[in-house]
Amino acid sequence: MAHVINKSDYTLDTKLLLDEADKLGIKYRFLDREINLIEFSYQGKKRYRKGTYNLDTKIFGLEFSRKDLTYLLLDEHEIPHPQSLVVRSEDDFEKIKDDIEFPCVVKSPEGFGGFGVFTDISKKKELKAKIKSILAKESTALIQEQLTNTDFRLLADQRRVLHTVKRNPARVFGDGKSTVKELVQKENEKPWRGPQLKQELVKINIDKESKIALAKQNLSLSDVPKKDQQVFLKTCCNQCKGGDIETVDAEVHPKFKEMAIKATRLFETPLAGIDIMADDITKDPAEVNGKMIEVNIAPGVQIHQVPTYGKGVNIARMIFQTLFKEEFG
Repeated sequence: MAHVINKSDYTLDTKLLLDEADKLGIKYRFLDREINLIEFSYQGKKRYRKGTYNLDTKIFGLEFSRKDLTYLLLDEHEIPHPQSLVVRSEDDFEKIKDDIEFPCVVKSPEGFGGFGVFTDISKKKELKAKIKSILAKESTALIQEQLTNTDFRLLADQRRVLHTVKRNPARVFGDGKSTVKELVQKENEKPWRGPQLKQELVKINIDKESKIALAKQNLSLSDVPKKDQQVFLKTCCNQCKGGDIETVDAEVHPKFKEMAIKATRLFETPLAGIDIMADDITKDPAEVNGKMIEVNIAPGVQIHQVPTYGKGVNIARMIFQTLFKEEFG
């Protein structure tokens, strides 16, 4: 007996993909629900997708999408990126600890969605502890300069940039009478915020990072922000931590577009999500400290198809076009 698919069981990314498959007449079945392995069938062709990865993605792109290897490739091809140090052992750390500039960021090479990323590290003791926790699970850890400008995601294929969004940290806006804690509670009650990646936005979790972010704004959870005052609850921009997405309507500078297209070609992938930090995406990268921080060879659907603010693009259809080499009208 065929299993009835309950789309609400899956992340919004998967649901959007299945909704588009239904519209296009593409059949699908789950081969392994635990790892989200799906078989798609169209006009006698079968294609496979595991999580956010197309299984015809070239092995080169898969290997170099590790953060530590990404920077080697970007450096070789003269694409600006944050200064980075790779640490493979605690002994490695002891050798370089006096050369590190604070504050800094520590990343797991396999981290995703903002997890395995630690920002605003300002003390050697804290840095050593984070590196130790990553090396307990991974072969390397990455220490990186901390950039404080705006976070952008460019969706690109090997010919053009298709969509650009600005990623905002989890935030609330003051009403002149509620405390920060109460504003977060009200925000989390909104119907578009829900469990991890099941709805348009993730609920905001108040944690240590939130208190650091508030302290930078000279605020605490018990303070009452002014009406319309923007209050950030996280130090990094990520949907997985409750951040929101804003479509960039301004024209992206041609050199930023060139960077994104070049990276997509380098990683031999049909679609890529290029993460860039810059003061202004409309100006020359050299003028606005523009640096590429990540290349996602399996860009998420939600971030571009249903941004929080502004118009989205149908990336689900783009994915099927690359899978089946069909235009689908």
